Amino acid sequence: MPSYIESNSPKDTGSLKLIFGWLYRYWGAHKLKLLLLLVMTLLHTALAISYPVFFKLVVDGLLSKLPLQQLNRNVLFLLLLGTGAAVVNWVLMSTRGWTNMNIEAELRNRIFANLTRLGPSTLSGHRTGDVVTRLTDDLAEKFSWFTCSGFFRALQGLALFSFILIVMFRINATLAQFALLPVPIVAWLFLYNEKTFEKRFLKLQNAISTVNDFLEACFSGIRVLKVYNRQDHQKQGFARAMDRRIKAEVRTIQSEALFNSSNILIDQLGVLVVLLAGGWLVVKGSLTLGSFVAFYTYSLMMIEPLWNMGNFFISGKRAAVSYSRVLELETALPEVGDPPEPKDISFERSLDFEQVSFSYGKNGKYQLQDVSFRVARGEKIALMGEVGCGKTTLVHMLLRLHDPASGAVKIDGVDIREFNLSELRSIIGYAPQEALLFSDSILNNVIFHRDNVDQDRAVEAGRISQLEKEVKGFAQGYGTMIGQRGTSLSGGQKQRASLARAIVERIALGHPKILILDDITSALDATTETLVWQELNEKLPGVTCFIISHRTSTIERADQILVLKDGKIVEQGSHRELLARDGYYVTLREKEKLEENGNGSAPILSAN
Repeated sequence: MPSYIESNSPKDTGSLKLIFGWLYRYWGAHKLKLLLLLVMTLLHTALAISYPVFFKLVVDGLLSKLPLQQLNRNVLFLLLLGTGAAVVNWVLMSTRGWTNMNIEAELRNRIFANLTRLGPSTLSGHRTGDVVTRLTDDLAEKFSWFTCSGFFRALQGLALFSFILIVMFRINATLAQFALLPVPIVAWLFLYNEKTFEKRFLKLQNAISTVNDFLEACFSGIRVLKVYNRQDHQKQGFARAMDRRIKAEVRTIQSEALFNSSNILIDQLGVLVVLLAGGWLVVKGSLTLGSFVAFYTYSLMMIEPLWNMGNFFISGKRAAVSYSRVLELETALPEVGDPPEPKDISFERSLDFEQVSFSYGKNGKYQLQDVSFRVARGEKIALMGEVGCGKTTLVHMLLRLHDPASGAVKIDGVDIREFNLSELRSIIGYAPQEALLFSDSILNNVIFHRDNVDQDRAVEAGRISQLEKEVKGFAQGYGTMIGQRGTSLSGGQKQRASLARAIVERIALGHPKILILDDITSALDATTETLVWQELNEKLPGVTCFIISHRTSTIERADQILVLKDGKIVEQGSHRELLARDGYYVTLREKEKLEENGNGSAPILSAN
């Protein structure tokens, strides 16, 4: 089956060319915003350039003893220019800051939307702390600032520098040439240090990711750390990670400080040359004192735009490194996608696995090999086998969390890759092996942002899963807030909440199709599990159920049992048929009974 998604990953993700290409695309789509910022930038530049001209008129007017009225008018113009420049600069900085935040929000929303489309295999290649760093520090502190504030500060510097040069050459061309001496030296400094900046910025971002990942792993596993008394070990590990980050930060700051200090020193030497040469021209009478003061003011004004333009290339290198990291998330491709023309889904007859094979890597071991079986609608299928035999991977094929490397999964004879993803998953209720809950109320964890599920349906699902009697013991009932990953609930309570979430939509829609239960009753006692299955059999009749369990009493009452070993179905049949063969199923069953330590549960799954 061909993939419906083509790769669009960039080949060169670390160059300034890439980030300039992004700037072109972004500002091309926001022309009005770009025009507003350009107009304000040029207006502020014009006001700043005009100030020394009127200052020159005031100085020369004092020396030539102009009338007081004309002098007052020139001073008033100076005041108005200064005030106008300050107001325009405030509006310009506020607009740039607002735009920074909008760029950050737009990119973060787009990247987050893409992350939610990715499959488990793709996401497992990224550490949580690293993803958080890329969506926060890389995106906000480094990239979004550069794409607006950094870009327009440099543009403002370039405009100011260009206008200053024009005025300087009009005042005195010889002196203007002396003022330009620092420019080629500053450009050489950046080119000389370019690779150093890039390496240190990348090392710093990786160090920040390591610290955030360490924090996430520590807090997620806090109970294990305490049980094994490894708090001191974690403190030492965190101290080492922080030490590497601090060293990376210091080296980066040192590089930037050395460049900026050298830049400022060279600019100041240029100003000193202007001061000496200009003073000599004034003494000779080739330059008026007012012109010299204006020229000297302009030479001082050149320092900031030169610094802004130099800083533009440094921050550009930093932004290019950060954007290359962000781009990996933005362009990561999902493992599965929707077909160009999806077909209508209808599960009326059967579900078929036809020679399905799958591996978690191109050269990895096959997790499933030539798996074939048929399930009639309404049947209950039990999957049995040792850890790692492919049970969970098999049901993931049905959910299209992965697509087969070969073979096909079909519903009523139609390959499930021909269905719309959301429609396929809408007919399947899934309670995973890890009962993952979110930091929200119990009710919201059951409803899970579904518009077709209300509180009454959620309460009904809780009653079926035996969650209701647990909820009654909480002061806030279904409104009780639970911690991240449901840490405030017991294992059994989490499993019941997860089961309620899986079946609530089936109850609301009134036409259950498929239910996948991946070892979700392992933390329940025998009596509670029996009640759960009695309610399921009564309230969801006719549902096709895939059951992964290690409890023999659950397995043996299924309509069909698939016994897996090393990714292959080695035995298939009903409990009685497999017992009669006295093969691998019997061996596994005896092993599971021993592991239950004699605490077997009563038969809980009725056959239709």
